[in-house]
Amino acid sequence: MKLKSLIKQLIPPIMLKIFNFSSKKQLQPTFSNFKEALANAGSYEDEVLIKVIVAKTLKFIEEFEMNSTISFENLSNSRTVRTLLAVISGVNKKTNELTVLDFGGSAGVHYFTARQILNSNIKLNWLIVETQSMVQEAKASGLENDELKFFASIKEAKDNYKTFDVVYSNYALCYTPNPLDYLSQLLKLNFKILYITNTALNENNEEVTGLQSSFLSTNGIGREIPTHLNIKDKKIQYPFVIPSKKIFENLIIKYGEIISVIKESSSTYYTDKGNFDNYGYFVKKIN
Repeated sequence: MKLKSLIKQLIPPIMLKIFNFSSKKQLQPTFSNFKEALANAGSYEDEVLIKVIVAKTLKFIEEFEMNSTISFENLSNSRTVRTLLAVISGVNKKTNELTVLDFGGSAGVHYFTARQILNSNIKLNWLIVETQSMVQEAKASGLENDELKFFASIKEAKDNYKTFDVVYSNYALCYTPNPLDYLSQLLKLNFKILYITNTALNENNEEVTGLQSSFLSTNGIGREIPTHLNIKDKKIQYPFVIPSKKIFENLIIKYGEIISVIKESSSTYYTDKGNFDNYGYFVKKIN
């Protein structure tokens, strides 16, 4: 007797249905546009979410200052690897200085990782472009310093710094209402290297908008909510937008030369319209 037939005889049909359902990936719903998705989800500017992310960053700073030398063991950490790639691609040997625009850089964890990676004699100008709520909370928590600054728009950052050695965006574009519009704004900046990483793209010529579900505790660096916040963990949802890979790349080559394309992970964002791969791009600006 075949194993499949034996299982069917031993297990009631209702239990088989439950097993088959639970073994499948939960499909996220899709929507016709970002506004519709946002109406069915929470906001990126949620006060509790912002406080958790900023508090986690402050905790991270306290811990990494205890050991100023980065270990090769940390290279198993994807954040460390991506930040390392970003900073080494843009260090100006003549001035020993590096100016980075970090689009969607949260509360500054990439800056503090870069500061740990780089020699202290290399001057950093690290400009984070984030939501207005994140900018306000980061500033109020004292995260800004002589090297790290927060801005609520790309234009505001551009008005303060005219040129950038590196424009860096890690896992951020897909959480904007219009990734292609923000990509266009980044590509129009005066930069040497653009490094986009951890970005989901659709192999079909279609933009897909959906909702991502996660626990509050998994947002930001680490997987625990700092206890002093007295905030209970909960499930949260926020929209994502996945653009067409072809359109995304065609936009890039209007402004720059693609040096390298990296397929970073497969089958992310399970939706009722399929799942998608995450990519990274190194782009050199065309003068």
